[in-house]
Amino acid sequence: MIRIRKQMHLAVRCLTVVGAVLSLAQAGLAQEKIVGAVVTRQREFNGEIRWKAASQVYAIRAGGREFEIPARDVIDIKIPEPAGLAQAVAAVRAGQYPGAITTLERVKDGYINLVYDKIAARALIQAYLGMGQTPKAVAMCEELLRASPTTKQDGELMGAYVEALIKSEQLPKAKRILDDIIATGSRDAVAIAQVRRGDIDMAGGDMREALLNGYLRTIVLFQNVKSVQPEALFKAIKCHTALNEHHYAEKWRRRLLAGYPDSKYAKELSK
Repeated sequence: MIRIRKQMHLAVRCLTVVGAVLSLAQAGLAQEKIVGAVVTRQREFNGEIRWKAASQVYAIRAGGREFEIPARDVIDIKIPEPAGLAQAVAAVRAGQYPGAITTLERVKDGYINLVYDKIAARALIQAYLGMGQTPKAVAMCEELLRASPTTKQDGELMGAYVEALIKSEQLPKAKRILDDIIATGSRDAVAIAQVRRGDIDMAGGDMREALLNGYLRTIVLFQNVKSVQPEALFKAIKCHTALNEHHYAEKWRRRLLAGYPDSKYAKELSK
């Protein structure tokens, strides 16, 4: 009996070691060897770059030495674009979601807080939403928020996160995040947040509130944020049409077609 227990104990220890080895191997697969430059106001550090989430520093190894630079001191990071990222993002924009997922996940996991994780994450959110995998989009955003302190500064990414929360009917949480962005975010982030606020009101059937506090506020007060104007105009048209305010709907339709003819929203109007 004692011999059997010893054998069982040995087997458990072996399985534990194997599991640890596999975990390390999987973790290694998620990491990329990234060579580039971390720039501070004083100088530029060149070498292999790693992000250390626990201590919130960038580690740069070169010539057998390693430097650690606090994230707050970094003003720029210069690294090559990951292979296949541009093609994967283009595939998502074309609605070809499944083929882009592997590349986007590799970049999102391998470049945490290193520029391209946010680009990959934004495309991943759209891919997950396009495939109807809303919970996965929400979970991925929350994982990235925990891992990368700069995520909150990315207005487009946070806007996509709120969009995923709205689609998963987590409206109170979406509203809290929007309030925080509007109070503390950059101008670009606030413009996107205003549109998402309109989305929440429109989802609740309140077209008037969606117009006043969402889309029209963005159109009038954030005209210089060009990236968000087509969406705000398109959704304002939908609200005005639902309210039988066709004169205003036509006004915004003309602005959208004249100012942003190549946008997906202008193309949607033409269908």
